[in-house]
Amino acid sequence: MRIERDMKIGLVSLRWEGHHTPYAKLTAKGLVERGHDVFLFVPKNHKHLSEFKSIPKLNLQLLPNTIADLSPSVPVFLQQNIRQVSQFRKIFDNSDKLDIVHILTLDLLQPALLWTSLGRSVSCPIVATIHRKDPFRTFSTEDTVVTNQLRNLIRSVPRYTLDTSTAVLSAMDKIQLFFAHSPNIAERIVDTSQLIGKNSTYTIPAPTPLLPETSKTEARKKLSLDSEEPILLFFGELREEKGPDILLEAANRINSNCQLLFAGKPGIVDEQSINCFNPNPKVEIIFRFEYIPEEEVDLYFIAADAVVLPYRRKRGISGPLRRAAMANTHIMGSYPSDIGTIIEEENLGQTFDIGSSTDLTRCINTYLRYIDQYPTPDLQEYGERQGYGNVADELINIYQRII
Repeated sequence: MRIERDMKIGLVSLRWEGHHTPYAKLTAKGLVERGHDVFLFVPKNHKHLSEFKSIPKLNLQLLPNTIADLSPSVPVFLQQNIRQVSQFRKIFDNSDKLDIVHILTLDLLQPALLWTSLGRSVSCPIVATIHRKDPFRTFSTEDTVVTNQLRNLIRSVPRYTLDTSTAVLSAMDKIQLFFAHSPNIAERIVDTSQLIGKNSTYTIPAPTPLLPETSKTEARKKLSLDSEEPILLFFGELREEKGPDILLEAANRINSNCQLLFAGKPGIVDEQSINCFNPNPKVEIIFRFEYIPEEEVDLYFIAADAVVLPYRRKRGISGPLRRAAMANTHIMGSYPSDIGTIIEEENLGQTFDIGSSTDLTRCINTYLRYIDQYPTPDLQEYGERQGYGNVADELINIYQRII
């Protein structure tokens, strides 16, 4: 039955480390701005509680602390699930005041949710977002075969438990709908088990903040980027899985003038590795190895001509991709990957062979040669769909169909 009245919506974010804070904050903000009563359930030890408190009219509901440990060991997994059961019980006890509950990050929570739902009834429908089919993210190109085999063995028990719990939650109608942020992730959820049908998943954009009304020239001035040359941006922590070293290696063979801008916390690429870089007279490398304040983040995407995503990982979406699309900034990403699939299917820019600096160079040189042909018209339309207000409208329509 579809309802047209304002809803009482319970949002659940049990992560403590703050990785998904923007997602939770923007989802809550969009729903509140559309006149709905939003109750956000978060643990007391969440690192960024103050960001949620800044949203007017948001009802913040504090839960017992989440166990703060990211290691994938079985003992930690069990301890976290026991704590998560107590958190879900408190949420269930308040469900009679709600029209719907949306678990914003289901990854790793399926066993605790299943156990709680078997022993305690919930008074409203539940929907949930899965960000990764496999939430264990540790990655290193230096891992030996033995290391990988050992890691996979250690993780096999939690992984099997997650997949089985997801399937049972769907089959028992404990979760009415699974959200995913890319078609590839939705397909992998369905492939988990025959118990999960295609109608059990829905692909929806991740909410992205609106950009300030600032021109490229103004953004460059504010960031002290004075050159007239095209800027290629790598944004975010320079971890190995994100491939900043692939971009640095590709820069050796770029044959047109440009600036390569690294902005974020140093990692596999740092000031020392850049100083050791074999200089290419066509390329000026700029690094901002520092914390980027939130109020400056969008300026980097507006200032750039292209954003490069040389990620080694194949799974998962990208905040920089969405920010680039909102800024109507050309995107280059590795393929095959979830990100590459989005770029190709939505016509957002170019893709190159994953892990290949040679193919990335080809991609960059093609872009710089034909720069006047970019960005594509489809990029702006895709970017508009990512705005948190549009995502809120889409969520509201889905919630109303389920209630």
